[in-house]
Amino acid sequence: MYRFATFCLWIFVAAWALVSSAAHAQSAPPPEFPGPISCVAPNDTAGIAETDRTRWTDCEKWAWSCIRQGLEANLYAKTCFVPRQEDAKAGRAKFKLAPFVHPDDYKATNAISGDFLIALLTNPEYVRQIPPIGVRIFGAYFAGPVNLENVTTSINLVLDASVARQGLRMTNFRSEKNISIDGSNIRGTVHLMRARIDGSLFLEKAVLDHIDLNDARIGSSLEATGSLFNGEFRLMRSNVDGKVILTKARLTSLIAWNAHIGSSLEMRLADIRIGADFTGATVEGDVRLPEVTFGRRSMGMPQQCDWDPDIQSDHILSMLKTLLPPDSYPGKFDAAWKEVTAERDVTNGVPAKNVCDGYGPITQNSAIDNLLLRDMKIKGTLCVVDVSGEIKLAPGANGIIRPALKTISLDGTEAKSTVLSWPDSKSSTEWRAVNYKTEYLLINLNSQPEHHYVDNLDLRLITLLKKDKKPTPAAVAGSSDEHLVKLACDITPGIETKDDAANRDTQDRLIRFFKNDKSQSAQPFASVVASLNSSGVNTVHLRKALSELKYTSACTSSELVKAYRDLPWGGFAKAWASVMDKRPPDTSQFAFVARELRSIGVDAGCNAWLFVHRNAASYGHEPVRLGGWIFLIVTLFWLALKFDSRGAGELYDRRTLGLVYALDNLIPLKQYRIDPEHADELPNRPILRAWRFIHRLLGLFLAVLLFLYVYKAAT
Repeated sequence: MYRFATFCLWIFVAAWALVSSAAHAQSAPPPEFPGPISCVAPNDTAGIAETDRTRWTDCEKWAWSCIRQGLEANLYAKTCFVPRQEDAKAGRAKFKLAPFVHPDDYKATNAISGDFLIALLTNPEYVRQIPPIGVRIFGAYFAGPVNLENVTTSINLVLDASVARQGLRMTNFRSEKNISIDGSNIRGTVHLMRARIDGSLFLEKAVLDHIDLNDARIGSSLEATGSLFNGEFRLMRSNVDGKVILTKARLTSLIAWNAHIGSSLEMRLADIRIGADFTGATVEGDVRLPEVTFGRRSMGMPQQCDWDPDIQSDHILSMLKTLLPPDSYPGKFDAAWKEVTAERDVTNGVPAKNVCDGYGPITQNSAIDNLLLRDMKIKGTLCVVDVSGEIKLAPGANGIIRPALKTISLDGTEAKSTVLSWPDSKSSTEWRAVNYKTEYLLINLNSQPEHHYVDNLDLRLITLLKKDKKPTPAAVAGSSDEHLVKLACDITPGIETKDDAANRDTQDRLIRFFKNDKSQSAQPFASVVASLNSSGVNTVHLRKALSELKYTSACTSSELVKAYRDLPWGGFAKAWASVMDKRPPDTSQFAFVARELRSIGVDAGCNAWLFVHRNAASYGHEPVRLGGWIFLIVTLFWLALKFDSRGAGELYDRRTLGLVYALDNLIPLKQYRIDPEHADELPNRPILRAWRFIHRLLGLFLAVLLFLYVYKAAT
């Protein structure tokens, strides 16, 4: 009864969450695309320098009148709003799609110049009049270049939902506050090389082309949730003291060589259409990449790639598709798709080629079809969950081979802890982890990659996770992106989350993973087995498989054995024929067959030894070591007995104390001796008699040791 009531409660909560979220979506104001409304300059020109009264446009004078009062200038609504109040939020929500659907309609009515911004940010006469809220403009249109190079300011700058047709130059820009271009549409390159921003850089739900943050310094966070980047995003040698948030972003290529991130890197549900390279980056917190995908491809010639405007993920493309249904807004989504991606780079009115037609001259070769997390220093958790590397095919594409990334590489990386899991996929992507170091590995092997290469793995603890359980709708609805990132990556080991490492099925999955490892190195498997063994897990089954893996290429001196192993059962005739084809011309058939028979005999003996060795591994190889010690002790005593001088008078004295005598004196129980009648005879030399006494003590010690080994294996 209690379980049934609990189940009903969960159903009610989930249904309520879904209804609430749907009601919230319906209550959101529908997007509006206002016709061009000219700015009306205010009659009051107070605060404007004499020279600027004739130089500034009506829109700039009107925007200044809002800014001077500490208000936000909404150029679409032509209204000054109190920032962050409900009417300001509603005014933003109505017109948030205007920058992406025929934005040139506002070229004249929303025009702002770069010189106007420079004056507000640097002219002391204006700076002292601007309240602490700073410069806040919503919906500006920059027809010409915006050049803020070498500008130093203490003013907070917000240019949300703005349009810039010729890029944004902010090289060596310095600001004590934040910079925001949320929801903006900027063509060309955003130059932020060597910029110094003490606050945060906000790029959320924006559409940009290339953005260059090489050698930049950001004092807080870089936030670009749900944005679309048509070109390369460069973070080489940049320093972000807070988080880098690229959750749900649509990226073309991301290069972050030797970058430093003071908190976490978050990329849940990001989509990358060419590749990413984080080689040498340092992250003081976590690197979270759950459910990262990789664009989509049409299999035409030449190959093209793009993003899928999937409505299940809250990014700028899905927002456009959701809010612009064809029945309510005919042609609007198609216009937006052309504006933000399909005809993004236009020269003389002619759309440029798709970015994946040859990838373009700016893309780093390392990033092409790769996700490289190499040589990174991660002080927190590296979380790569439900990532396959598979590239989705565009509708109507018929590829014989499904495209996929070439490599997802963790080579040379060091992370405090690691969470890995894979979705069910036939992706051809090769996962690499050579010289990878982590103190704690949480890995889900219920689904495994088809291709992986692991070698020189350094870990201390390992937890084998259960098959993923998708969170309930109640857990997802209304949750923040940060919560959902943690939901996938912050796993607390327990009954609900981890598999029993001593279970045979769990161990078989682990064995299958390392048997399919392309490196064929036993070191990673040995490291995992040692970790489980130190945790008190019964690893008999694993140690047997490890022993087999260590000697997988042994006992193959015969060409026939090599050929037969590569053929299915019953392929002996084919194997023999292929071996005979390899016979050197100067070797007779008889000599060649004789040599093969000798090799087969050697391999047979070798395999017999490996069989014993592999099964001895069930006891941790202790029986093998014990056998070695027995052999050494018996051999030394037997050789010493060779020098025992006996009397010549009696026939009995001429009898040699040999190998059987040495072995029998090591066996403490008389009934198990080979020749118990003569085992109590004494050697002639006193030193050998003393040796015999020590020899028997060693036998007793080894017998006790053997009993302990058997007891340990049985328990």
